Amino acid sequence: MNKVLVYVHIPKTAGTSIATVAHRLDILVKGHDIRNSEFVSLENLVKDIGNNYSFFTIVRNPWDRTLSSFLYLNKGGRNDADNRDGKKFVQRFDGNFNAFVKEAFQTDAILKQLHFMPQYKWICDKGDNLLVDEVLKFENLQAGLDSFFKRNGKNSLELPHVNKTIHEHYTKYYDETSIKIIEKIYEKDIAMFNYEFPTP
Repeated sequence: MNKVLVYVHIPKTAGTSIATVAHRLDILVKGHDIRNSEFVSLENLVKDIGNNYSFFTIVRNPWDRTLSSFLYLNKGGRNDADNRDGKKFVQRFDGNFNAFVKEAFQTDAILKQLHFMPQYKWICDKGDNLLVDEVLKFENLQAGLDSFFKRNGKNSLELPHVNKTIHEHYTKYYDETSIKIIEKIYEKDIAMFNYEFPTP
């Protein structure tokens, strides 16, 4: 018997699109709103629900995800909490992404905001051991999902584009200093999920 699939939603990795079709495939969704007092970490959830569940997630290039999060919160996000966080962390930079990277990442406060929290923190225990059974890549999402669902006895579905931030390719937004800042801040994500900043 196939295990119950649980999608672990890391912010700004196409999770809203996955969540819109999850019920049609009998997939459970593990939310990410750490601002909610009832939020349960994946580590605690895994301990609580036993072995009949298989966890999967999607990760995204950290340079791309950082830009997407910045643009999303700069427009106010989708709810009141996002709007408050946008005002607190992003909107004072008046759309200047490189200025944001150079100033906001001087302290760890930004890394506690859920859209900028390193991806490994959503899916690893305190020893940085992966708690998910499958990690798919945002950059190859539909093909990755098709293969994953097939292996798990699910029909594939074409994902809708929901909550998508429209912008040019992320590499066009970075200067050399910002590239290096993100490389240092998200070094664990970059190493764990094998990412790099593309060079022309």
